[in-house]
Parts: sequence; structure tokens; C-alpha cells
Amino acid sequence: MPVLLSLLVLAGLCAAAGLGRLPMLVPAFVSLASLVSLLLYAFDKRASRRGDRRVRERTLHLWSLVGGWPGALAGRTLLRHKTRKQPFRSLFLVTVVLNLALLAALAIPPGDALAWRADAAVREWLCSTHERALKLLDKTNGLP
Repeated sequence: MPVLLSLLVLAGLCAAAGLGRLPMLVPAFVSLASLVSLLLYAFDKRASRRGDRRVRERTLHLWSLVGGWPGALAGRTLLRHKTRKQPFRSLFLVTVVLNLALLAALAIPPGDALAWRADAAVREWLCSTHERALKLLDKTNGLP
């Protein structure tokens, strides 16, 4: 089901771009970031099994945060990797919510009065949530 959801999100982004609601660069970038995320999960899973050097959780989260969460979601499901560790799951969910909120804000027509209020609320929420996500990321990975 998560793999299907990932594909539906990418198809929806392409449809939104085709309808002029999003720049064409958005689905291309999200698709590329998703591919990178999927490959990083595969590499980390292989390293985990072999006892080799692992991909840092921070790296996995950053790729999800920049738009690669559909690929990360597919990778987690297909590879059965990073599905049980609670701090990781919670932070991953934050990256998904942030991305969906940003995409919604981008897709709202700028001249719409209701959209303007929603857009302002989303931007305010995004800023506060983004700061909390970065603090949580710093805490969980022991960053300076």
C-alpha cells in the first residue's frame, strides 16, 4: 500500500504540473529525490546486513525533507528497513507532513482570498514545524 501511495503522489504531482498548478520542475525534482532516497535505503539495508558503514539517519531524513519521501516510503516498505525504530518513524512522518503542506501551499492560486489566508497559515505552521523538526534531528543524531 505505501508503494502505491508513493506512485499516486508522484502521478498527482505530474497531473498538478500538467494543469499548471505546480511548476514542471516540482514533479521532476521530487521524482529524482525519491529515487535517491530509495537508493540510499537500499544501500543502508545492504550495509546493515553486511556490517559495513551505514548511511546516517540524518542523511535519510534530509533527503526525505527535500522531497524524497515517496521514495523513502517505498524503500522502507519494499526493503522492510527502518520501520520499527520509533524516533526515526516520528521524524520521517514530520518530513512527509512538511512536504505535503509545502506542496499544498505551492498549488494554491496566489490571487484567491481564501487561499491567501490558508497560505499564510500554512507558511506560519511550516516555519514553526520546520524549526522543531531540525531541533529533533539535532537531538536524535547528536549534532553540534
